[in-house]
Amino acid sequence: MIRLPLVLSEDEFVRLLGVTSCFHHRLAFLLGFYEGLRVSEVVRLLPVDVDFGQRLIRVRQGKGGKDRNIPINPFIWKDLSKAVKTGVLPIKCGVRALERAFKRNLLKSGVGKDKGLFYSESHFTRCSVIRYLRNFDEKGIIKRREL
Repeated sequence: MIRLPLVLSEDEFVRLLGVTSCFHHRLAFLLGFYEGLRVSEVVRLLPVDVDFGQRLIRVRQGKGGKDRNIPINPFIWKDLSKAVKTGVLPIKCGVRALERAFKRNLLKSGVGKDKGLFYSESHFTRCSVIRYLRNFDEKGIIKRREL
């Protein structure tokens, strides 16, 4: 039986962030949802990989050992700059710990109960980015709630 990844709506993601008290977990979830980073890429992200001048995040040695640049989403600009200034980057936990934190906060928010929670890894924030990107209008503007 093939299990498809769970996809969160932006409202569900905002509910998840509402119960996430730890700043580095919040930042990791934001990077997964709005930037489409894999969990392993989030935990390896360093301050030197964030270029605010060019508004880019450099992902080093991603899947397949490839490097890539991702534009910084304006919605995470403030949290990302705070993380770089305060030394939160690199994220101070491993992949498995971040996945457990995601599942714990998902259940706390009540979103996991809505979705059946058969696929609880934080990978589905990456899958949700596609749904999020579909909400852009023809001018590249998206209407969303404040985090």
